[in-house]
Amino acid sequence: MGEGRKRGRPFEQRPGGMGPAPADEPASAVTTQEPGAGATGGFQRQAEARGGNALLRLWWMMAGNAVLLFAAVYVVMAGGWRLSLADLVYWAAVVTLLGARFLDISRCRGTTASGGPATMSHWRRYAVLLLLLSVAMWAGAHLVARVSAA
Repeated sequence: MGEGRKRGRPFEQRPGGMGPAPADEPASAVTTQEPGAGATGGFQRQAEARGGNALLRLWWMMAGNAVLLFAAVYVVMAGGWRLSLADLVYWAAVVTLLGARFLDISRCRGTTASGGPATMSHWRRYAVLLLLLSVAMWAGAHLVARVSAA
């Protein structure tokens, strides 16, 4: 029988899933495996979920904003007030940023910059700020395009 079984505890593993916890390790440093999850199934699902959460956060924190910036540059390069593919990419990025932050908060236990749990009031504030800044940057990009074309 495993070391954990002798003490009457279920088989426990380190959070990283690297084998049984040592006998002298505190109980708070180990996690109990999900029942019926197989040898590492529960931990694998947690790791996959964390990976998806990380990609979601990477999108709304950095990559999505970079797409907005590059799309705004392409709007300027397209010139004038006419709509282009860059405008479509720009507004698609805004919508996906809003959706990603919403999912992060509602499904993935998103956090604030200070590490506290994010709430829907944080999302509403983010949505209003993102929309106001996006409209201003988009209009500014078209204005610069029109002025530079003249």
